Amino acid sequence: MNWNTIIAEVKSQLSPNIIQTTQLNLALLSQDLLESMTSFGIIISVLVGLQRTISYKLAAILGAIFCLPFAFALTTAITGFKPFINLISTNGRATTFGLALFYIGLIGLPFAFLVNLVSMLSVKLVFTKWSIEGKVAFHPKSINLIIAATGFLVALIFGTHLIIDAIACLHGNISACD
Repeated sequence: MNWNTIIAEVKSQLSPNIIQTTQLNLALLSQDLLESMTSFGIIISVLVGLQRTISYKLAAILGAIFCLPFAFALTTAITGFKPFINLISTNGRATTFGLALFYIGLIGLPFAFLVNLVSMLSVKLVFTKWSIEGKVAFHPKSINLIIAATGFLVALIFGTHLIIDAIACLHGNISACD
């Protein structure tokens, strides 16, 4: 079914004596369709709903998986467990694998936050020609809050630390460049 058929069907069902409002449940509406429907005198309202795209249990599992590389690198560095410490550092300097693991883990932390945040939100938007009405609901679960907050705070702290070291290195502090 193409857009012209939809427009013709909607127009045939509308009476000129009533307020010509119809509500279409469309996720995406192109601008040319909006212009063609409004040229027929139809006021449209588009409803977009996002209801828990991911379950809170799956979000918690994915968040924990995204945190694993960073947790492994940090735990190995803190405890100094010899078989694993040789993987991430040699003679006190990080190996390529250790740096890759750390940075992949640092990138995974914001993803853990986002996955858990999305699982706690539901969004309902109604677009009309001249306005947007919306409702955002927040349904927190304790495990998602813990994983999201931990991921966000750790990423913020370590990301800030890396930025401060990069600035110090740019200003000539050689010890901050490694």
